[in-house]
Amino acid sequence: MTQNQNQTEGRNIPIGPWEEIGKVPVAGGFMQWAKVGSGPPIVLLPKIGGWIDDWRHVAKLLKADYQVIAIDPPGHGGSEMLGDPPFMISLEHSAAAVMTTLDMLGIKQFVAAGNSMGGLILLAASALWPGRISKLCLISSALIEPLSLDKVREASANRQKNGDQAPTYEEVDSMFSLTQETYDEFVLSKNVAGLWKEPCICGVGFSGPINYLSRSATPIMLISGANSNVFWKSEQEALRLRPDIRCESIEDCGSFAQQDKPDETHALMLDFFG
Repeated sequence: MTQNQNQTEGRNIPIGPWEEIGKVPVAGGFMQWAKVGSGPPIVLLPKIGGWIDDWRHVAKLLKADYQVIAIDPPGHGGSEMLGDPPFMISLEHSAAAVMTTLDMLGIKQFVAAGNSMGGLILLAASALWPGRISKLCLISSALIEPLSLDKVREASANRQKNGDQAPTYEEVDSMFSLTQETYDEFVLSKNVAGLWKEPCICGVGFSGPINYLSRSATPIMLISGANSNVFWKSEQEALRLRPDIRCESIEDCGSFAQQDKPDETHALMLDFFG
């Protein structure tokens, strides 16, 4: 039994509108992908602790215009990593796993969108593989400064001291603003990620995604929910470093627009990607 399966009562096989689902071998394990639709490729990555099906509502809308490829990050959903979780999985490592998956699928150039950590992985990929991502949409992705290794270790120790018990809906809603349905699914997907979620959190902090913003020449759109109170600082810093970035806000929505407001998210993405 894999670490993922051992940590959860939830599912790790996508149940959305996908026409194909598969896995490819990468360094350290296997990456799960799902496809639907035809046309130019668009790649979608979920939030930290999320899974492919976070994007199922938007994928159903996008499939008329795009070949939609959604990918589970390392240790999330059906992307099974071998052995015990390490202390840290950097954004660079996750980006390499995603790009290897796309190479194996024959996808060379594409537009992309990611929520939370998914957007940060794609941002790193846009800087490290210039020219591969022609346009990028980040949904509620925290563009933080890098932390020292000591600070990362300290923060991780504090999180583990507090335990991994799922916060209540009221606690999560007060920070991110989300529907009960999205919260219920997040509890399932978080359980599937299990012990692999913490190394990814550490990797985001150590990598410092804001550094990749100035290194990337890819056109970028930031989407945030008007009800979320945790990402406005990221927008301010992003515009300081990259005045060309497009910023959009969705009313009556929090941090998970692709789940809570799929129609509005789809409309913004179509307009941006052209």
